[in-house]
Amino acid sequence: MPLKLDGLTKKHKQPLDDIMTEADLAILLDRSQERIWIYRQEKGLPYIKVGRDVYYSQKAVYDWLLSLQKVNNNHKGA
Repeated sequence: MPLKLDGLTKKHKQPLDDIMTEADLAILLDRSQERIWIYRQEKGLPYIKVGRDVYYSQKAVYDWLLSLQKVNNNHKGA
């Protein structure tokens, strides 16, 4: 299935298709950009800095989220 970005249709995924801005990530996670900054500083959210601009790899963010996953092994009952 072709990718559609800003009116352009691309037949193949390109390496930079994985990269998103901080504003995009805030929308995706339904968090403020300030909260995203806190995640970077305090929780180790991986990021790419180019000058003053900050970018995120979708795969790196996904892997980071999985690393935060917790399993509840406190089962009650028989």
